[in-house]
Amino acid sequence: MLPVSQSNNHCMSLSFCCSGAYNHVLCKERNHGIPHADIEFGFDYAKAEQVLTTVREWYLMKGNRMPYYNFEIRTTKQDDAMMSCCNGRDTLFIDFQAKASVGTGFFKQMEDLLKPFGYRKHWAKGMCHSNPEYIIQQFPNVGQFVELMGAFDPDGKFRNIHIQLWYQAIKDTLSTDEGVLESDYLSIDDGDSILATNHALLPG
Repeated sequence: MLPVSQSNNHCMSLSFCCSGAYNHVLCKERNHGIPHADIEFGFDYAKAEQVLTTVREWYLMKGNRMPYYNFEIRTTKQDDAMMSCCNGRDTLFIDFQAKASVGTGFFKQMEDLLKPFGYRKHWAKGMCHSNPEYIIQQFPNVGQFVELMGAFDPDGKFRNIHIQLWYQAIKDTLSTDEGVLESDYLSIDDGDSILATNHALLPG
C-alpha cells in the first residue's frame, strides 16, 4: 500500500512502473507538445486497495486499454479546508490522462466505474463532466461555501465563467426545496436533468 504523503509531491506512473518527483515522471508530453487532458479523483484512503484493484481489473478486461502512456497516483494527508478533496480523510488521488481528442469518452468510463467509491474531483481537472448533485453529496461543506460566496462576492467579481456556472448550478440545486436540511441533500440520488444542462454550458 502507498504511504500517505505529507505533501503532493510523490507520485507513481503505472505504465512505466516507476516513481519519483512529479516534474521528473510526468513531464514527457509537456515537453513534446502532445495535446492532452486529464481528470483527477480523490478517494478515501481507506478504500485505496478496492479502488486500485477495480482500476486494474478494468484494464485487464478484453477490449479495454489505456488511451495514454500513464496515469498518476498520489497520496495526501487529510486537512480541514472547507472545499478540499482531503477534508476529513486521508486521500488517494488518481489522475487519468488521455489525448485531448479521446479524453471525453474515456473520462466518462472512469467516472461510471469509480462512482461507487465516492470520489471527490480535483476542482481544476475534469469538472465539466460532473453532475452538481453528485458534487453536493461528496463535499459536506458545499452549502456553507455557497452562502459565503454569495455574502462576500454578491456580484461575482472574483468568479470566472467556469466558476460562475458551477456556483449557480450548485446554488440552484441546494435551493430546489426550501427548508430541506443540508444533510438531506447529501443522500440525493444522481439525476440527469442538471447534468444534461451543464454539459451544454460548461467548456470541455
